[in-house]
Amino acid sequence: MQSERALHVRESEDRLRRVLQATGAFAYELDAVTGQLDVVGDTLGIVGYEPEDAATWWHECLHPDDLARASVGLAAAVERGDDQFTAEYRLRHRDGSERYAWNQSIIVRDEAGRVIRLLGTTVDITERKRREERARQLQELTAALSAALDPESVGAAIIERAMPALGANAGNVFLLDASS
Repeated sequence: MQSERALHVRESEDRLRRVLQATGAFAYELDAVTGQLDVVGDTLGIVGYEPEDAATWWHECLHPDDLARASVGLAAAVERGDDQFTAEYRLRHRDGSERYAWNQSIIVRDEAGRVIRLLGTTVDITERKRREERARQLQELTAALSAALDPESVGAAIIERAMPALGANAGNVFLLDASS
């Protein structure tokens, strides 16, 4: 009976790991009393580190421009007595690249209202943020092309807005005179 239960627990943990890997996410549990941090999921893909080392890399990977905002936001949620906290921030991958993450946490309290645990997930939303940025750039291009009254303005709009939206850093635009 006990070995059957242990097998069921291992299978459940394996399913959770695979789901988190497939969704580009990791889950965590922070014991606020002892400081013990347990992490499972796609930390290698998101930050380039093993889940077991999360206590070491967590603050190191949180983008310095977002660390204070995220910390203040969590402290405010705790102070208000909230039972949840969400935040969007950037993470620095071990390879130097930047990732965008969406974090959702449950704040667990004891009978006296003291925080004893944080449980949550962090999801890599980098591709979504890139698509949003491309869409914004293309909207700017559309507006610029709509406002362009002459071929020179159209060419300038293409060079200034379309190339970054398409990921190009160099190119040529040739304007041809149809009457020639």
